[in-house]
Amino acid sequence: MGKFKPLLTYKGKSFIQNIILKLNSVCDKIIIVTGYRASDIEDNVNQISIEAPVKFAFNRNYEKGMFTSLKTGLSNIDRCDWVLYHFVDQPGLPERFYDDFITVLMVKFKYILIVFCDQSFESDTFWKVLKIHLVDRFCKSSGVI
Repeated sequence: MGKFKPLLTYKGKSFIQNIILKLNSVCDKIIIVTGYRASDIEDNVNQISIEAPVKFAFNRNYEKGMFTSLKTGLSNIDRCDWVLYHFVDQPGLPERFYDDFITVLMVKFKYILIVFCDQSFESDTFWKVLKIHLVDRFCKSSGVI
């Protein structure tokens, strides 16, 4: 794509703002992992007002791939019952998706185990497959599709 996704506009707000506003309805705390252009993201996020506290965690290894961002985010969690990891390139998921996801998580599952063989956690292909797999399984199990 070549453009900086977090700050692209969707429905009058940046991608990251759209996502945070939706996460606010299901999360007690939001951790945003930054790296490249961290101050631009922080400035943009600080333009909106939400109830959930927002914490920024800087991933100094962001050039090594998305898995380093996941590790940075997880290392900044205090105590919690569950974690929702969200990609910045999905601002269009409807708010109902988040509510349904949390309901299904709380009612139907005690945990989600993801097993992939012969995949590198550092590769973009792994994360695309994981993202598609999780969204597809959730949508089918909850009746969204």
